Amino acid sequence: MFLHSLSIPYNMPIPPIWTDDRLNWLEKSTKKTQHPHSWITVQPGIAEGRLIGGNINTMYGFIGTPYFPQINEGDILLLEHTSKTIAVIEKKFAMLKLHGIFDKAAAIILCKYKQYDDLGSGRKPFDVLLEQLDGWMCYSYHR
Repeated sequence: MFLHSLSIPYNMPIPPIWTDDRLNWLEKSTKKTQHPHSWITVQPGIAEGRLIGGNINTMYGFIGTPYFPQINEGDILLLEHTSKTIAVIEKKFAMLKLHGIFDKAAAIILCKYKQYDDLGSGRKPFDVLLEQLDGWMCYSYHR
């Protein structure tokens, strides 16, 4: 998977920029708007464990089937999504909670939720997640 061996613990570097633009990749007629990257740590702490997760919409499609990844006690859960509203994100977080996924996770990392629509609420994905977790959990939000 990696071209070079990694030392443990592995420190994930922060990409210097991100973009939220939708572009036609075939035409490439405009340049992407670039924004500086940063980490937001909502609840400080240190977590060690296996990193597992992915696109929450994909996870939603096969939770409860043999194809859903086995989430073990102490895993670090990575979640990302794109082009969804706060209502959809809240539903997906509730689904993970009801299936006991959050109960097993030592930490949660939220990736940048690209083209996220808060429907005028002003709430970020991490605000919605904290509500689902009743305020507990150590995680970071990557924006």
